[in-house]
This record gives sequence, C-alpha cells and structure tokens, in this order.
Amino acid sequence: MKSTIKIIKYIGLGILILLILIVSGLTVYYHLNYQSPPPLSEQVEYEFGSSSASEPADPNFVLVPAPRSIELTRETYTLPPSVRFRSSPEKSEMISRIIEQQLNRQITTSGPLSVVLTIDNNIPRQGYNINISSDGIHIDYLDDEGLFYSLVTLGQVIAQTDGQLPGMIITDWPDMEVRGAMLDISRDKVPSMETLYGIVDFLSMMKYNHLQLYVEGFSIEYPSFTELWEATETPVTGEEIRQLDQYCAERFIDLVPNQNSLGHMNAWLATKKFGDLAECPDGYKLLGLIEFKSTLDVSDPRSMELVKQMTDDILPYFSSGYFNANLDEPFELGKCKNRELAGEVGVGQLYMDFVTELNNYISSKGRKMMMWGDIVSKHPEIIPQIPGDVVLLEWGYEHMHPYETNCRRYDEAGLNYMVCPGTSSWTTITGRTENMKGNIANAVGN
Repeated sequence: MKSTIKIIKYIGLGILILLILIVSGLTVYYHLNYQSPPPLSEQVEYEFGSSSASEPADPNFVLVPAPRSIELTRETYTLPPSVRFRSSPEKSEMISRIIEQQLNRQITTSGPLSVVLTIDNNIPRQGYNINISSDGIHIDYLDDEGLFYSLVTLGQVIAQTDGQLPGMIITDWPDMEVRGAMLDISRDKVPSMETLYGIVDFLSMMKYNHLQLYVEGFSIEYPSFTELWEATETPVTGEEIRQLDQYCAERFIDLVPNQNSLGHMNAWLATKKFGDLAECPDGYKLLGLIEFKSTLDVSDPRSMELVKQMTDDILPYFSSGYFNANLDEPFELGKCKNRELAGEVGVGQLYMDFVTELNNYISSKGRKMMMWGDIVSKHPEIIPQIPGDVVLLEWGYEHMHPYETNCRRYDEAGLNYMVCPGTSSWTTITGRTENMKGNIANAVGN
C-alpha cells in the first residue's frame, strides 16, 4: 500500500514538473513574440464613428450594431401584416425577398404604401436613412448593401415593437468597409449546416459582410483525395458549400475560401501518401516541448503540386474573388530538409519563393490571395517582394499585439492589409473578454 502511494506521489510530481516546464516554455515563447504593453499613460482609448444616438424612451429597445444617430418623434405607425412597397423596378424582386426574410411580412400589390425606398447619391457607401412617420416608412440608400442593412435595422425595430412602430429617424453607415469573422471548423467537430446557416443569420443581423470557414485537414470535401478522408471524416460537401455561398450572397456576406497551404498541414502529412513531403519527416520539437510535423517541404515540387490540386478542388465551391491561403506558422521551415538552403538564402526567402509561386497560381484562377502576416512581420526584408495584389492579414491574440508597428510598415510599403484580432474565446471556459475588447480596439484603431 505504501509503495503504491509513493508511486502515485512520484507520478503526480512528474506531471506537476511537466506542466511547469510546458507553462514556462510557452511563457518564453509568448514574450519572444509579443511586446510588453505601453504604460497606461501612453495607451490610447479609440473611439469609432461619430454616433450621436439618443436612447429611445423604452430602455428595452436596442439596435445592434448601434446606428450613428436615432432621433425619436411623437408620431407612430402600425405596419400591416402584408407590405406594399415602392422602389425602382429592377430592385423589386430583391427587395421582396429581403422584406420577407428580415421583416417577417408578406408582400402585397394592393392597399396603401407601407415602405418607400429611394436611391440617394449623397448617402455614404453601405449607409441608409430610415424615417418612420404616421405616413409610413421612407428609406434612402445608395447601394444594395445599404438597402439590405436598412431593412435589417427595420426588422429589429419591428421585432421589438410588434409592428407598432414609434416615429423615428435612423441614420447609419459603417466605419469599416469590410467587417469579417472567421470560424474554425477543423479543430473541433465540423458544424452542421443548420448551425452554419444560423451563424450566417446572426452575422447578417450584425451587418458583417465577410466570412471565412477556417480549414485544415479534411473538414471540407476534396474530391481528388477521397481515399484519405472517406472512411473516417465527415466534411462539409461541395454542394453544401455552394448552397451556403448562395445563402451568404443573399445577405451580402462574402463567403471566402480558406485553406492551409504550407503550415498546419498535420493531417495531410500524417498520411502515408504525403508523409514524405514534410520539412521534418521525423517531427520537430518547438522549444524542445511541443512536437510538430506540420510544414511542407517548400523545395520539393510535389508540395506545390499538392496545394494546387487542393485549391483546384475547393475553388469551384465559392463565388468570392478572394482566396485565403493562410501560409502562417510554418514552424519547421528551414529546420530539417532545407536547413542548408535556409542558411544560404534565409528562411524569409524560402518562404517568399513559395508564396510567389502560389500567388501566381491563385491569380491565374481569377482570385486575389490573402495570407497571414506573421512571417512577413518576422522577416520584414521580404516586404519589397510581396506581390501588390496580395492581401496581408495582420492577426494578434493579445491586446498588446504590435498592430501599430506592423500596420505602419505595411502602409508605408503600399501593401493591402486587413487587421484580424482574435476573440480570446478558445482554451478558456468563460472567455477573456477584456483582452478581446482591448485587442479589437487596438487592431481597428491602427
């Protein structure tokens, strides 16, 4: 009995020491990759937009995202169960669909006018103006996006008032032209289509217009490689993606194809067919603790052939003009097979040669390539070689991420880029809300 207890104690002590080593290693890695936050006196509170919104009298009346201005009047209007509207004839079919979706009302061609929609060239892009009075609802907009967002907002008003609408004037337009989200569908269960449609509905209500489903491994259907996933995986099929793409398009969300193309290739490199394409076939231990076999051998032409075929498989599913090749975190790049070559030309150049060839291929398919900016920020010497049509995605997980330094560098080089702050919702039970808010403010402010 005593010997058993002693063994348990040793095992527990061993686990504790291992955890301490892991936490220490990750802490060192974290501090090597992130700057310390500036003193509080130097931190900036970012404010976006020029909202002068006044709260409606009913404290339960909420519009999200908050419009730039809401002005309440003393008038009211009762919206009938069936809506008759007036607009330019070429917009009528689209407007009918959106009204049925967003207002939960049927369309009628008889009775008094309920909604009048007018194009106004003085309204900013994606913006709108809603005027609810005793005469009905008048909406001014510039483009189809603004038209859609106006009806989304009106739908929120209707849902909270049961169609007994208070008189008001709502004016809104976005601060940022692209408002996106990325959902990981690969490192947990693959979501059902019902879940994905629900997420799209939520994002459209929040006026997002860009969505990516993060893909590594076989969470999306690759018809050229069925033998690798057919027996064990349940990917989103090509037909399901096409239907989701159309569903997104009707809500003015660009569903952008996303596929790992260099790092994060663990699932592919774990197969017998492609295992020899790994930069480190026997694996590589990051900080001597975490073992990786995730990065393609960039000097083997078969690596590019694989990525091109993967790309050919999924591109037809999407109508977007963008393609996110990811290309981030190639942890083993230049560590094994290409160690000597990396010593001659540098890891950054190894990376850039692969990026350039892939971008040429993506461009030949009529798409604009996106890629994460982590390797570019670590190897700024390659910035002059980045093709002008590439969109860099500057991502950070912590509120002190150096967005200012990196974004300024991209901006001065004339590069296209977006900021992509993480939501701090992973590896945590309740989320890290304050870090998330600070991260988003830091990203958007820069």
